[in-house]
Amino acid sequence: MFKKQGFLIERKILDVNKWYEEVKSKESECSTDDPQCPGNKSMYNGLNELQDIIKPIIENITNLELYKTYNYFRIYTKNAYLNSHTDRDACEISVTLNLGGDDWSIGIFDYDDNPHTILLTPGDALIYHGCDLVHWRPGKFNGNELVQVFIHFVDKNGNRSWAKDDIIRESLNTKTLL
Repeated sequence: MFKKQGFLIERKILDVNKWYEEVKSKESECSTDDPQCPGNKSMYNGLNELQDIIKPIIENITNLELYKTYNYFRIYTKNAYLNSHTDRDACEISVTLNLGGDDWSIGIFDYDDNPHTILLTPGDALIYHGCDLVHWRPGKFNGNELVQVFIHFVDKNGNRSWAKDDIIRESLNTKTLL
């Protein structure tokens, strides 16, 4: 299914209460300058331990050997929006994991250009080819808060394996992608 349509949904992939609390404890350190979702708090590589835990789970599900690239969490707030996009090469295999909060669906096109609307509840993950599949959030967020983590990998044997060294650096309180 993952190879055919380019994504799959794993319900209750793991207990996320600890990770929700960890994000909330880092909220004061977050940036609000993400151009994809202006004004919403986010942080690069704030959940490295979670990325280490989930990597073998994703390898088993996808039947791929993976390199970790980076992780990123975002705290969506009322009226947030996320336009349709694909991701950079370091996001070949992407996992978006709902850590808690109010509902907001994810839209994604499969490899046959069929649109899908997916609602994840806390602990649910969408595993997808982030560089290949257009994805977005439909409309504006009507809830108060949604905490989401994005965990990215590349296939060790794939043509994007070079992106395993994707670097995120902080400079003067802004995030610069290299």
